[in-house]
Amino acid sequence: MDRGRWFVALLACFLHVIPLSLFFFVVSLYCKQAENANKILNLLNVVFGFLTNILPSLMWNFEQDEMPNDFANWFHTLSSFFSPYYLLPGVLTAVWQAGGGDAYKCLQYVDSRNHDEAHECFAVPDDAGLGWMMTHNRVWVFWCPWIGQTFLCAVLCLIIYRKLTPAKQNKKALNNFMSESRADDDVKAEEARIADASPEQEACLYRNLQHVFQDKTRTVHAVRGISLGVQQGECFGLLGPNGAGKTTTLGCLTGEIQPPTAGEVFVAGHSVTGEGAEKAFKHLGYCPQVDPLYQDLTGRQQLIFYARLKGIEGDKVEVLVDTLFQRLGFEPADKDKPAWTYSGGMKRKLSLAIALIGPSKVLFLDEPSAAVDAGAKRLLWQAIKMRAKSKSVIITTHSMEEAEALCDRIGIQVLGSIRCLGTPIHLKLKYGSGYQMEIRLKTVSEGLTVLASNEEVTDFVKSSLSPEATLLEAHDKSYLYQLPRFRPGGLSLGQVFKGLEDARNVYAIEEYSVLQPSLEQVFLRFAREQEGMVIAAHDAQPVPTKEAPGNSEQTLPTAISG
Repeated sequence: MDRGRWFVALLACFLHVIPLSLFFFVVSLYCKQAENANKILNLLNVVFGFLTNILPSLMWNFEQDEMPNDFANWFHTLSSFFSPYYLLPGVLTAVWQAGGGDAYKCLQYVDSRNHDEAHECFAVPDDAGLGWMMTHNRVWVFWCPWIGQTFLCAVLCLIIYRKLTPAKQNKKALNNFMSESRADDDVKAEEARIADASPEQEACLYRNLQHVFQDKTRTVHAVRGISLGVQQGECFGLLGPNGAGKTTTLGCLTGEIQPPTAGEVFVAGHSVTGEGAEKAFKHLGYCPQVDPLYQDLTGRQQLIFYARLKGIEGDKVEVLVDTLFQRLGFEPADKDKPAWTYSGGMKRKLSLAIALIGPSKVLFLDEPSAAVDAGAKRLLWQAIKMRAKSKSVIITTHSMEEAEALCDRIGIQVLGSIRCLGTPIHLKLKYGSGYQMEIRLKTVSEGLTVLASNEEVTDFVKSSLSPEATLLEAHDKSYLYQLPRFRPGGLSLGQVFKGLEDARNVYAIEEYSVLQPSLEQVFLRFAREQEGMVIAAHDAQPVPTKEAPGNSEQTLPTAISG
């Protein structure tokens, strides 16, 4: 008996996984959710993994039904070229055919207990080896699975290449767009300042910081060449939508990501990315998004452990721990409870206390008020404000209220790059949608002219204040207008107040107010810009931008007002 064909069958057992793996990967590229992928693959397993594998063998062997062998050959050929499941079943079917056995007839011998005939039926002829498979009328049946599956693997590889190549091109388009759109003067001025700054002059300094996450299928530029310095005692807010790279930036600054792809990081004058990083670690405190708590230790034990770890003397530990508990609003009974009994908000407060405790000169806080109720947020903010004046803070947050309450300076990060930088008031004036004005009319005229309709009020505002003013809301006797940006040579805040005071002597205006643009408008503006960049990268085309009202010098997408 020729053993060559059994070696070929054994080889098929090992190579069978190649077309299957490629096929599953192609399916995963078109499925957005794992649940949908499971449903689709289960259906494919039934159709291709079961039916197409047994039909050719049945057609060849059950000759009493006069099933044409030509049809079985064609089905065998199609399965070899289009079914990734068919390599092993197709080879085994050919090996069985090489034995010359008729499955239906042999099973009849087994059922009739005719052992001699069954043994002879299942016996393999001496000439039924590789030589049999190479004969003219059988070569296609045996070698078709190998040829077909090789062709199928090539097609699947081509699909994978075509599917992944546009993503690389889109990423290149996104990188080009990011480099072109970084035109903010404040960011450029900060980069120029940091280029010549000494690390000892800044509490935290990072120069040309870059970090790239890369695997076999894609490359993600999480941080793109940021240069920034945080001064002594400053609270710096790092804002940005999800996916902007804020947490990755903090990971590079704290040494959690070591080393970054490129750039330098200094904390308290000591390098985090170079030699002697342990000196920098002595000067930083960190509150990550995931609470760094030992679940079986009590809150008091946690703080005592970290206080001693940071070198606080034994007689001062208890006093410092009690002070932090009091500032953060812990009840006396909660101090000695194990951490696993704490709620999510209490765990966040304890994580902040761990960052605050000790002589750390720089605090890195990654969304410290997440999952904390409104009342506890005020206590967290107060505890951060009551830190020593020499301590600097870098905080990431999605709360505009928190950023305005705590931060001396704010930077908004978009897709790994700092897009704007400055104090909250500076950012609101520069990127906000302009002031909003609310007017409430009197119900009694008192001898003054009555503005009876929306059109009359709007005509008054445009003629007396600015023709670019737009009506946002009108309810009963209250009207809310969007004013254009205040620019040199144009409308000013003083002109608005003077125009309204003069109008009160003519029209029945009960009261008015002028609202400053909010930081949330600025945040939403840059969140919208990031969304536009992602869409442009997907289409591999430049992002179409619109000018904001009254701000022709800006090249960002239209600001969101209201």
